[in-house]
Amino acid sequence: MRTVTDLSREELEKTVADEISSARAEARPISRLTLSKLIQIKYALNPHDAEKFVDVYCDEKAPAVPTYLSNEFGVPYLKVLAVLQVVLAMGIFVFTMKFQRADLTIWPGLTLGLLFVAVAAFSWVQSLRPQTKQAPMRLAANDLPNLAVTGSDALEPASTGPLQTRS
Repeated sequence: MRTVTDLSREELEKTVADEISSARAEARPISRLTLSKLIQIKYALNPHDAEKFVDVYCDEKAPAVPTYLSNEFGVPYLKVLAVLQVVLAMGIFVFTMKFQRADLTIWPGLTLGLLFVAVAAFSWVQSLRPQTKQAPMRLAANDLPNLAVTGSDALEPASTGPLQTRS
């Protein structure tokens, strides 16, 4: 692993600036996490040093770059959610087995616990799946993202008359 002092600051800044400008030109979302991963891979830097460099650069020269995107933010919390659901399921299992009564059966408690374990397993598997690459949106003539599908009239209004308010 290399450190930031082994490389020139101008070279790292040029790489980050080029990536930010290309992301803006392609209307592709970019985050500080993505930039730090790029620096880590391209220059074999320590993750902490790369993150620190990108944070300092973005604070000084590109404050509009977010720390995380919404799709990057949710993945680690699926694992936390899975662990919490397994703990809850174990508590339901213990409560069901420990506090049995003659007039109640144990299968509803075991079924509920099994349901929580299944949802936890699903959450864990979803957090391990690689993220799919989304096609970049094309820019319309007015430099706004073009959300309409090419050749589709699904977003066309039904009538071209004036809008009427509901009474």
